[in-house]
Amino acid sequence: MTGTARLMSKKIGAFFVALFIAAGLGVTALPTPAVAAGSGPTVPGEWVCNSSGDCQYHDSETGFFDSLWVFSGGKWYYIKSDGWMARAKDNVLAIEPIDGHYYAFDSTGAMVTGWYHWLNEESGNYDWLYFAPDGKWLHLGWHVIDGKRYYFFLFLITDYMDGAEIDGKTYRILPSGAAFTGWYQDGADWYYHGSDGAMYKEQWLQYNGKWYYFDAAGLMVSGTEKYLGDATYYFDASGAMVTGWALAPFTYCDPDEWYYFGTDGAMYQGKWLYQNGKWYYFMPTYMPGMMIADDCYPDDSGNLYCFDKTGAMMSNRWYQWAGTGWVYLGSSGAAHSGWLLLNGKWYYLDPLNYEIMVHSQTKRIDNAYYEFDSSGAWTGRMFAAGQGAQM
Repeated sequence: MTGTARLMSKKIGAFFVALFIAAGLGVTALPTPAVAAGSGPTVPGEWVCNSSGDCQYHDSETGFFDSLWVFSGGKWYYIKSDGWMARAKDNVLAIEPIDGHYYAFDSTGAMVTGWYHWLNEESGNYDWLYFAPDGKWLHLGWHVIDGKRYYFFLFLITDYMDGAEIDGKTYRILPSGAAFTGWYQDGADWYYHGSDGAMYKEQWLQYNGKWYYFDAAGLMVSGTEKYLGDATYYFDASGAMVTGWALAPFTYCDPDEWYYFGTDGAMYQGKWLYQNGKWYYFMPTYMPGMMIADDCYPDDSGNLYCFDKTGAMMSNRWYQWAGTGWVYLGSSGAAHSGWLLLNGKWYYLDPLNYEIMVHSQTKRIDNAYYEFDSSGAWTGRMFAAGQGAQM
């Protein structure tokens, strides 16, 4: 964004304009006075004015006052340290420092509140000041006025829809000077500004029941995955975080690959899912998060599980692992390892070979040799190592 440099340039210009205001130079406009908020009765006295309209405040006992606020005719006035009433001259707004704050006074001497503007002859635009109901000039930082946030650097900062960096955060500022809030579209890109006007960056947003995420540049993430913390999330084309089942969400996926995202949006990876009475497992590595289907896979504990074409874990059955051999899946779904007695026959599932059933061979197991037929059943023949066959 280019807003930062432009904003600083405008700030510098504003500083010099403010000096001209304080010095009574070159800025011409008529103020709009309003009733100020005050407390307590004013000091009794009377006005004494000369032919030029300059006034002092006086009473018969004290004489002329100085450094004094006077409430008169429903308006506030200020008597300066030189004893004269502060007031604008030659249509130049008078701004006075009083007790650590700045106040403005019109040509009648009445304190100004509310918005005040003048025509900037160089830019051709109006520059704006704001004076609070108690008369204080809100000249620096953020201020809420009539429910909207405005930023002042001596005067109101306006029209920075391309972005302005203020105190480490990015804002868009409307031509009116109010901080922009809500969704902002720039071509195909979307951004979001919170209720304080600050752009969301590396932040989550819950909006209308859906979750969105904005990257370090403030851009809403959409149509892709994002690794955040220790989990992977996927965001659809609208930017909404995906939950539940997703078919081939990533560009590198085959069209028939399924993934699952929890209610928190985190992708299941190296995790089990129990749903509708069935168990599913999602790969931890290689193709992280892919549901295993029509295949077998060892979990973190080393147990081998096999899954049908829908991805559901199988149990209590034989399964022919493509290109490998037959395994037997127990009641827990884990492939049986070692000797198995099933329907009156003995089988051996080799723990050194992915629990594949031994068949059509004589195999040494521990200190003996066992003969298995083509179905994998032990024939009943065995012999100890170094001895002849036994029945």
